[in-house]
Amino acid sequence: MSGHGKKLEEVFTIRASFDGGTIDNNRTMAGYPSMDEAVGTARKLYKDFSKTKENRKYYKNLDVSVCFGEFKYESGDILGEPTCLSIKDLKTPKRKEQVKKPYYIPEPFGLPFELTKKDTFRKLNEK
Repeated sequence: MSGHGKKLEEVFTIRASFDGGTIDNNRTMAGYPSMDEAVGTARKLYKDFSKTKENRKYYKNLDVSVCFGEFKYESGDILGEPTCLSIKDLKTPKRKEQVKKPYYIPEPFGLPFELTKKDTFRKLNEK
């Protein structure tokens, strides 16, 4: 790889594939300094490509991936042996599920079992 110059830094790239081809040219692709930045951009790209009916038709079976294991060279090329992860595999929950935390009634009430907030007043008032 003498024609590319000195290896500068590891970068994260985005590749898109669909029924009509791929978007992954090593001369024109952008390298992102962090995985988080690349994933955020990949999600925006997927959303933009899927926005209109025409785009969904043209970019049929669109898969956008974030790749690592590539390096930027002095020539501007991004080369390496990439390992790619689809953004579908990188999904994160939109919001954390709230788990109802059971709590314990103190012993003076004489209830040694666990109750949820809704059950507490009903059980205590049933006596």
